[in-house]
Amino acid sequence: MPKDLNFFYEQQLFNDKTSWRLFPDQEAVSVNKDGQKATKTIGKYSDSPLIRGIVTETSFGFSTEHNYSGPEDVGGIGKLLQGAAGMATNFSQAAGMIGGGTNDLLQTVTGKGLDEHIKDIREKTTTESNGVSMIGDILDFARSHAGGAFITSYDYIKTFKGTSTNFELPQLETRIYHDLPTVAGATTVKTAVEKLNLAFIGGISENIQLFAFQEAPNKYLPSFKGIPKSNESDPIPGTFLLKYGPFQIPNLLISNFSIRFSTFYVREGLRSNKESGVKKGEFLYADVKITLMPCTYVSRDLLTSVIKNLSY
Repeated sequence: MPKDLNFFYEQQLFNDKTSWRLFPDQEAVSVNKDGQKATKTIGKYSDSPLIRGIVTETSFGFSTEHNYSGPEDVGGIGKLLQGAAGMATNFSQAAGMIGGGTNDLLQTVTGKGLDEHIKDIREKTTTESNGVSMIGDILDFARSHAGGAFITSYDYIKTFKGTSTNFELPQLETRIYHDLPTVAGATTVKTAVEKLNLAFIGGISENIQLFAFQEAPNKYLPSFKGIPKSNESDPIPGTFLLKYGPFQIPNLLISNFSIRFSTFYVREGLRSNKESGVKKGEFLYADVKITLMPCTYVSRDLLTSVIKNLSY
């Protein structure tokens, strides 16, 4: 009976179908005449992942939200209509509350009923050019619809202000074991963590008295390619490419990460300390959690590209 290799941890860790991989952008190393090394990005992601882990979530997707809001009040039309509606609503509600007693009250106090007051207002507010009293018309309408509330079509005009799309990126989790290359080129937990710190935390290049200059993680450089064209594939310098099973998401940044060391050691690779005579081992494992965020606009073209390139 054949053995089922899928139960072995490393079989899942190094299987593209069951693992996630994080790729940094690729650098080229050059040496000048003085023998000093210099690095620069060459416009593509590395062929080898920096770190990998086993997929813990079996779903991956995105969410989209459209932003619609009221239009800009050009020329004050909105305020004019909303003010007229507010006045009509107040008048209508007052008329509805007082009901049939409105006329009696006004008649007693002013000697005129409600209709006569509206007529007076209409005469005083009628424009000479067209013989129309907008306020009078509003009050007449409110009088005949006592107790109602007035709205304007302007309140329901919506203008498109943009679309926000985000990948629902899972938190990446992995365990770095001693003598298992979960991090590229590292067989010990200590070496692996050192490599991650170099990529995930920017160094201090200048320290002058009270001020210091901290470099961006992974030599990240902001770019005006934040809204990439459909035919652009070059990564933004300092970003990462995530391959999560069949999904590939470029131009990602590390927003936060955490590392917790095992308090146990392994006996393999013991080093003898001649001074104290105490033998030291290596960390058994370290747990790593990574949270990612995109640094470019997630467009429809990018979504189409991600879905189109799904393959095992």
